[in-house]
Amino acid sequence: MQEPRKLGLHQVYPDPNNISESNETNVDIVAIHGLDTNSPKAWVAWPTDGDPESGEVHWLQDDHMLPSVIRDARILTYDWNANFDKAAEVQTLAGHATVLLSKLHILRDKEDKLRPIIFVASCFGGLLLAKALHQASRARSKYAGILQATSGIAFLGTPFQGSHGCFYSATELRLAVATSMGAETSGELLKYLRFSNDGQLEELFKSFCELVYDFSPRIRIVCFYETHRTDFTKVIKDLPVGFIAQLKGETSGILVPKDSASLPGLESLGLSVRHSMLNKYASPEDESFKTVSSVLHDFATAAQIHIQEKLSLNVGQLSLLSTNQHQSTLEEALGNREILHPRSVSRGLADISKMLQRLSLSLGRAASETKRKTGIYEM
Repeated sequence: MQEPRKLGLHQVYPDPNNISESNETNVDIVAIHGLDTNSPKAWVAWPTDGDPESGEVHWLQDDHMLPSVIRDARILTYDWNANFDKAAEVQTLAGHATVLLSKLHILRDKEDKLRPIIFVASCFGGLLLAKALHQASRARSKYAGILQATSGIAFLGTPFQGSHGCFYSATELRLAVATSMGAETSGELLKYLRFSNDGQLEELFKSFCELVYDFSPRIRIVCFYETHRTDFTKVIKDLPVGFIAQLKGETSGILVPKDSASLPGLESLGLSVRHSMLNKYASPEDESFKTVSSVLHDFATAAQIHIQEKLSLNVGQLSLLSTNQHQSTLEEALGNREILHPRSVSRGLADISKMLQRLSLSLGRAASETKRKTGIYEM
């Protein structure tokens, strides 16, 4: 009998039962799956494409895959209910984003060692992450430390400007069929698959771009996109023949085009795969794995630099404040626990580090507001 699905954060490496090895890790890698899938399914490839009998490779968990590239990482997956046509939650994207932030906060708030975060966001999971980080950037957010800790993001085929119209039509049809059959459905998430009249995806795209362009030190971001066409007849296999006929004969295409999977002014890299394989790699020799894992390795190397830049910025800004400003800002800073500190710093100095990081967030928001008013952005 299959075990019931357990939503939330799951540590896949190192073994969570190995406390000493887990404590030795210096960076968190958090992987978020996309629409209509789950963990670990989203991250598992078959050595022989299309043959489930050939075995399974979990690139985030298996010793010879990502753990061999970034040896000091604690790797977690985030499993969330991204269903829309069966056992779906009646939940907005904003609601899902708040739950993600809450889970991360609960995990990290109870730990003395606060690690920088690298996110791996697959397809629609990238929109969830963008929404979450934007929420964390709001004034006096209890989740500000999550944003502060974020040092790198790899987006894998995230439809920032919508997906192929054929796929959107297919998902709408699947939703209609499931609803007619009395299944637990929700169309909330589908609103973000294309730019629509209500402008929800467009607003998310705009607000997230403003956030990442303004934030200092800059969060390192790389967007990956597919270069092989997807066979839509497989994507829509659950539809009756009559509904498939409504797709007007278009049977293949790029599910998330490069211009939709990219963010203006930020690095984007193509992977020679179809959309569903952007987040699944069968071996260390897989060219897509080499490319993605190399980027994540660079993120991990830069994470400690990110910490030092943040601390240096905090100290410099602190010296510019008046005595009264010191007092009010430090009081606010002491109210937030989830701030980074280097591994070698003692607990006492760590508290100072946390305080300074909180101060930087407050000052950074003021600087960002000034940039928006004057039209100045760091590109």
